[in-house]
Amino acid sequence: MSIELLVFGVIVVAALVGGISVNVGDINIGNKHKENKPK
Repeated sequence: MSIELLVFGVIVVAALVGGISVNVGDINIGNKHKENKPK
């Protein structure tokens, strides 16, 4: 398993747990994305 896949997996888990919004080439951590586009 490559480093890229591990990092991607961590981002996915963090997104599920911590509410990270992954936009086009942009990662907003925590509640920051709620200011722009609430989901």
